[in-house]
Amino acid sequence: MGHYDPLEELKYSLWKVIEVYRDSSLDGVNGLRFNKMMALLNHRLLDEKGLDIKLPRCWYLYGEATVPKQLPDELRWEGLDKEEQETLVRWAEERPEIRSSKNRRKIDSIVDSLYSLFPPSEDVKKAIEEDYDKYAPYDFQRLYKTFRYDTRIDSMVDENGSLRSEFFYSKEIKEAMKRFPYEDFPELKVEARKIELLLPSLFEEFPEKNEKGIEMAKEFWKIFCRFLRIKKNDYVDSERLEYWEKVAVEDLKKYRDELKEDIKDLKELELDVTKDPMIELFLSPESLGPGSEDLSENIDKVVYG
Repeated sequence: MGHYDPLEELKYSLWKVIEVYRDSSLDGVNGLRFNKMMALLNHRLLDEKGLDIKLPRCWYLYGEATVPKQLPDELRWEGLDKEEQETLVRWAEERPEIRSSKNRRKIDSIVDSLYSLFPPSEDVKKAIEEDYDKYAPYDFQRLYKTFRYDTRIDSMVDENGSLRSEFFYSKEIKEAMKRFPYEDFPELKVEARKIELLLPSLFEEFPEKNEKGIEMAKEFWKIFCRFLRIKKNDYVDSERLEYWEKVAVEDLKKYRDELKEDIKDLKELELDVTKDPMIELFLSPESLGPGSEDLSENIDKVVYG
């Protein structure tokens, strides 16, 4: 017998999910499905069996995701640099050894249960919703579902050719932003408040501009998730977290510039919300010119008060 491998429960879990969910025509598992099944397996092993397989994972654009570069070398990823849905995951070696038959039975039991609930013949959307509904750390994540990157927005036009859903989108964004975790994400406080002010007004007053509003909502989700993966993760090393933080800070600068341009475009529509002088100054404090920082702080207090 060889030396004990401290990762043997993790390796066996990875292998088991790939073995059970493997698409024979592709000789692997779709990356999105793989991430969802590993996330649900990890949670259920912890909650129901008291077994921690030490899965490197984080919350990100498509919900919970594994951290590929921190997973065992036996795992092979194809198309990792593309969108997650296009990624293929394979196990490149023989079945991994796991010495504890008790732990093997725990893993097998949960994977079999997941397979019956979320078979590969069904859309992975059910597994995504299960993960969000039961395990997402913030209510905001669940409420923002219409505008996430892992969902598809329904057509803006109904069968009669009429625009629809403007009030639905307005309600969704209002409810979600009410639950935005400002305390945990101070970096996004100002941007979140601007989205909360602008998008409901845009959806309600200019339904023909729905696509612009949805695009802005999705871009906000993207920058939120840059910081989310830094704050909500497990078994991720400090070097990777430092890299993620660097990326998040750089992307936030770009996002702020893009949001500034979006606000300029929306001003031309003369939304009701922008008719309040203090709110207008909050949305575009740079319009006051240099030396306006103190006034900007006062505007911030008025808007949040």
